[in-house]
Amino acid sequence: MKFKNNVSLIFLVIVTLAYGISNINCREFDFSEHPNVQVLSSKNINSFISSTKPSVIVYYGKNKESDKVLQNIFLKVADQYYEDENNELLFGVLDLDTDIKVKNSHSIDSTPTIVYYKKGAEIAEFIGKKTRSTFEKFLENPLSPIKPSTGPGSWSNIESQVAHLNVRNFSSYLTNHPDGVLVMFFTTGCGHCTRMKPAFGEASQIAIEKNIGSLGAVDCGLSNKVCEKFKIEGFPTILYFKDSKNVDKYGGDRSVDSLVEFLEKNSTPSNKKSKKVKNEL
Repeated sequence: MKFKNNVSLIFLVIVTLAYGISNINCREFDFSEHPNVQVLSSKNINSFISSTKPSVIVYYGKNKESDKVLQNIFLKVADQYYEDENNELLFGVLDLDTDIKVKNSHSIDSTPTIVYYKKGAEIAEFIGKKTRSTFEKFLENPLSPIKPSTGPGSWSNIESQVAHLNVRNFSSYLTNHPDGVLVMFFTTGCGHCTRMKPAFGEASQIAIEKNIGSLGAVDCGLSNKVCEKFKIEGFPTILYFKDSKNVDKYGGDRSVDSLVEFLEKNSTPSNKKSKKVKNEL
């Protein structure tokens, strides 16, 4: 019994030290220096986002990426808005490591995550390149079309135009791309998914060049609600959406040629639409 207790104690010490080392370089922010920023918690977040004024919140954690976003982007822009007498946008920060409840109640998958709200409703998530200029553009028009960005994990080593989608931006992306979106539903532990990613990425670039649609990807490990909605059971599963509706399931092989051929067959590019209208006239 004593041996087991010692083992448990040693394990606890190791975990504690590992956690401390991983966060040793993380910065502690004094938000009182930024009068335009409100510190939030599970107790006041709902009243904050329910304001008649629009709001934007950064959910952060004890990691270097959160430090960069807070220091170089979020706080600087918040200070800039504070100097504008006509500003009505509210800025809030919430430490997700301290308030774990919010992670589930507001569907926050990772940190840092920045979300724009209006009258209590989630309008959009900032998923563009993390720079001050792109963040400022996002605040000016949160509903602007989502531009594909370098994806997480193994996607980061693949050149592509794949849009990385989640619970928050899935519907808005389909709405902004009515001509056709081919979506791969995957998990990080799926070997077949990993092997298909390069072909999927290359096909996404060709699709943009040929104007035959766009490609998106959903990590079912992070965005399970989206995958449950479409009853995704195996991986990878690839569905085709048009006018925001699931109209077909991709059944071809996992090659670039097959993916492009499928899009060409199902797409209705703008030039084809214009010809069709002329013929009808």
